[in-house]
Amino acid sequence: MPTLFVMGSAERLVTPDRVRVSVSVQTPVLRTAPEALARAAEARRRLLDHVAASLPGVAVSDGRITTRQEQRSVEEERVGRVETRWEVAGYTGLCLIGVEDDAGRAAEIVAGIGSHPDAQRVSPSFEVSPALERRTRDELER
Repeated sequence: MPTLFVMGSAERLVTPDRVRVSVSVQTPVLRTAPEALARAAEARRRLLDHVAASLPGVAVSDGRITTRQEQRSVEEERVGRVETRWEVAGYTGLCLIGVEDDAGRAAEIVAGIGSHPDAQRVSPSFEVSPALERRTRDELER
């Protein structure tokens, strides 16, 4: 009896079915790190409360709050030359929050979060869910 071997490959374009929106919170430059941390915590809480009230059902991943030292250059004139040195200008408080849901809600999520005064940068990215990936792989294997 003859043996038949079949090999092949398949490809299919898939429309992402999930959206993940990253939202950054950043305070202005403040005098001390504890002050920047406290202000970032307040801003984060306001933003999370806004998301809970205006975007029911979304998944939220809450990032940790950190501070970053901000520096500025200071030029000093010396005899025959200018010398530059760096000094601490203050501290900013930072936090990154993730919001995830069905891709069909992307515009609603971006508009809802982007309109909040504590949201500094709103960046959506689209993904294929594990369930859609499995269904598509199964379809292609058949």
